[in-house]
Amino acid sequence: MRCPTRFLLLLAAAALALGACGTGRYIEVRVAGPARAPMARAAQGAVEIDEDWRRASDVPHVSVFYDALAPYGTWELDRELGWIWSPSDVHYAPYARGRWVETEAGPTFLADEPFGWAVAHYGRWLWRDGARPGVGRWAWVPGTRWGPAWVAWRVSDEHVGWRALPPAGWTRPLPDHAWHFVAARDFLGPSVSGRTYGLSDVPWLVASSRPHEREAEEARFVVGPEVRFSGWRAYRVPLGRLPPSQVRWVPRWERGELRPARRSIRVGPDAPERPARRAPVRP
Repeated sequence: MRCPTRFLLLLAAAALALGACGTGRYIEVRVAGPARAPMARAAQGAVEIDEDWRRASDVPHVSVFYDALAPYGTWELDRELGWIWSPSDVHYAPYARGRWVETEAGPTFLADEPFGWAVAHYGRWLWRDGARPGVGRWAWVPGTRWGPAWVAWRVSDEHVGWRALPPAGWTRPLPDHAWHFVAARDFLGPSVSGRTYGLSDVPWLVASSRPHEREAEEARFVVGPEVRFSGWRAYRVPLGRLPPSQVRWVPRWERGELRPARRSIRVGPDAPERPARRAPVRP
């Protein structure tokens, strides 16, 4: 009778472990029933983020971005907004190359660019018109609060769209090409690059979709829609499991396995880690 007793004890332990997983940070979402068209809808339930991770994700001052982004673009002083950054690639568009991952904070964007950890999760974007009509480029206004993606959302039963959010109080309109739309079935795919609709499709996609607006507790960030498919299983990946080099600023004393930052004399005003207070310069 020893073997059956041990077997029953093992089964009971496995059941308890599975029950604990159900209440842990891994959440399985399954939609049962016959095959139907995908649908996008607002995420249900409260958005809860680990408090330690939340405190570590916000930055003490925007000067932490000065050295990190200098190799990839140019810092300029704007009279209204302070120091803003423009990528070296004049054709760069925010939230256009990368993928969406479902986390406890909602859809979280992982950019392909090496500077995506900053511009996709902190600050806002604005469009600066050029000397000729239709010619311009994007500029990034740094911020200290982390978010899964600072974007505006539009959803329909078949499509999901997003657009970078401008700074608070910014009244100039963003161009139509700021919107990126994909089929709902491609939203959580390996990459949105090459799967977004063209500029000529943006007007009818905007007209046929509805805005999705939901903020996390204390209005910390915007929560994206929850896209589900019949018969699909989607797992909410814990934020702590995402690559730090893609999702948030990591203090120097916590970088560990990450490549150490290159030393530079470019330091912003009121830098938290250095006594010098020089503004960022063009590389």
